[in-house]
Amino acid sequence: MFGNILAQSMITLNGETIALSQLEEAIGLVIPAEIAKSDSQRDRQFALLTIEEEGIIKTGLIIETTSSPELVKSQMLEWEKTMVGDLRSLLLGEIAEDPANPEDFRFRDSDKFPNGRFINLSESKNISIDYSILADKILIGTSYTTVENLVKLLEK
Repeated sequence: MFGNILAQSMITLNGETIALSQLEEAIGLVIPAEIAKSDSQRDRQFALLTIEEEGIIKTGLIIETTSSPELVKSQMLEWEKTMVGDLRSLLLGEIAEDPANPEDFRFRDSDKFPNGRFINLSESKNISIDYSILADKILIGTSYTTVENLVKLLEK
């Protein structure tokens, strides 16, 4: 069903699955501490996926959260102020275009998936940062289709 999911990470270092904080450090992600679980056991609760869309590799990240969906939603709205820069390494080298209208360069609600929001970074290259809050997980992707596939994967 999800043949376009190329890989789901089981990233290891010295035979141990790495923690989310180690992934952040290794590839330059910034995920606010209030959002991701942070104790030693729970810090490992994430999945990094690559998905092929029309011949282009997109990235998806699933993170377990620390709070109720309502609290996470407010934390995500706050994170939106820096999210594009914080998640730049997920874009795999793709560069956002300067929008013709700066007002268009903002997060908007999505009616396609639960508690979803998105920001289009490049219409011509189909690059965006989309996210959805689903139960105790945050799904983040570099396109709408990526998050849609993550939602379907978790709803199985």
